[in-house]
Amino acid sequence: MGKIMFEVAIVFFWASEYCHAPYFTPYLATLGISSTVIGLIVGCYGFTQMLVRIPLGIFTDATGSYKAVTISGLFFTTLSSWGLWLFTDVWLIFLFRIFAGIAASSWIAMTVSYMGYYSEEDSVSATTILNTLNSCGKLLAFVLGALAAQLWGYRSALFMSFLTGLIGLVLVPFIDKAEAERTPVSLAGLAACLRNRSTMIPALLAAVSMMTVHGTVFSFTSTLAEQVGASALMLSVLSMAFTLVQILSTGFIKSDYIRQGRRSVQIASGFMLMSGYLIILAFAGSVWPILVGQLMVGFAFALISSLLMSECMRGVPHGERTTAMGIYQAVYGIGMTAGPVYVGRICDTLGAQTGCLIFAAFLALLAAGVRAFLFRPGAIDKAGH
Repeated sequence: MGKIMFEVAIVFFWASEYCHAPYFTPYLATLGISSTVIGLIVGCYGFTQMLVRIPLGIFTDATGSYKAVTISGLFFTTLSSWGLWLFTDVWLIFLFRIFAGIAASSWIAMTVSYMGYYSEEDSVSATTILNTLNSCGKLLAFVLGALAAQLWGYRSALFMSFLTGLIGLVLVPFIDKAEAERTPVSLAGLAACLRNRSTMIPALLAAVSMMTVHGTVFSFTSTLAEQVGASALMLSVLSMAFTLVQILSTGFIKSDYIRQGRRSVQIASGFMLMSGYLIILAFAGSVWPILVGQLMVGFAFALISSLLMSECMRGVPHGERTTAMGIYQAVYGIGMTAGPVYVGRICDTLGAQTGCLIFAAFLALLAAGVRAFLFRPGAIDKAGH
């Protein structure tokens, strides 16, 4: 029962974080905020996580406060959406967006706590289920956000984020207290985690994946879709397509075909799909190619996220997993920050098409590098420790 309650709380947590996501950049634009500043506002969500996740991981490893951190995460996401709904001052928007980043940082405790239900051999299954719960929360968010935005305008989606956070906050005290093996983390232990290529290489690749998704799907894709005639309802359909394909692909990603396949080929294929998505965005003259692209990037993101998270945790002692996950998520927070900032700046200078094509070329080269050099048997471990 405790596991089911935990899963429901995770769904509502991510619903609160994302009810307003398809409408946030268009809403900020209605306030007269420039694309560069919008990029900074959206990007501070990831920047906050980059700063908070490592110390939070150390704290959670040392104290075992998994439930308390989970409750704090739901509190901050509820507070963030309440403030973003209520206030229109740019500095207050920054403040409450930072609170959303603090909330998302609690995902480290939720991740490690949930993975305690599974053996290390089933880590890919555990991470795939976690990513599916994440996607279910986002799908719920996009449905509720669509209803609110269609009936009452973009700003009302922020209120829907507040309501879903409140529901999760009511549920989470009923979760059983998580028990996990842990050891106090020393500076030497932290330094060892930072030198561990088995953690850092997946983390850096995850940062690129997050940079792509947060610079497009969760920020400026909505603006580009609006420019080619997408309605508020269609903005939600685009977000739902991105999320639904992740849920539907769960069985495939958990299958023996993926489990027994070559990681280099699988991860490289994901980055090539992301590259194709950016090319679609660059040349889309209507909303329908963007919809196809959302399906592509949704599958690619689900595949890459599950594989890289599993690789990150491989071989890490149980007592240090929250710290390792904190490092992993802090590093990919760089991508969550850089994506919106990069795209916003490019939109204001060279134009969205140029930015998409430059980044598409980069992802294609990265895919070639992953395929050639990484995730071959022993390729990381030989230099890992």
